[in-house]
Amino acid sequence: MTKISVEDIKNAVFKRNGISPFEEEMTFYYDESGNCRKFCLTKTGFNSDDALKGDFVLAGVAHEGKSFNIDIPALYAALDFKEGQKELKFKHLFLNSKDFMTFIGSKRATGFLNWLNKSGLYIHYSAVNNLFYSVVDIVDSLWETFPQCFDYMWDI
Repeated sequence: MTKISVEDIKNAVFKRNGISPFEEEMTFYYDESGNCRKFCLTKTGFNSDDALKGDFVLAGVAHEGKSFNIDIPALYAALDFKEGQKELKFKHLFLNSKDFMTFIGSKRATGFLNWLNKSGLYIHYSAVNNLFYSVVDIVDSLWETFPQCFDYMWDI
């Protein structure tokens, strides 16, 4: 079994991208959508057409440190929602908007963005194409089965 130091990889990424290491402690809250769970080839193509049409998205908010005061009543007011709803889903926010451009100019969208701007929270967002990620996953795991490929990983 090969062991890889996370610190070595982290420092290599910093060096490769020309950025200074950082050690801030942060807390992340996230949700996912478009997770096809398992994506594979079948005799007729792929096991999930939806996996090809959409991306896997992981997104949410983050803050520095372990705790953070979020003004929940102000958030509900900005969204024009009843306080106490357990989940805020995009389909509820989108409401009667015809498209993204209509939505982004809506009272709910601008209210939320203004609240977020004042909140001190950070946004994090990652979207990965399922087919691309599957190919990358195969390439990234080559070194486990064929260690002689390790020198060529970045090229592949």
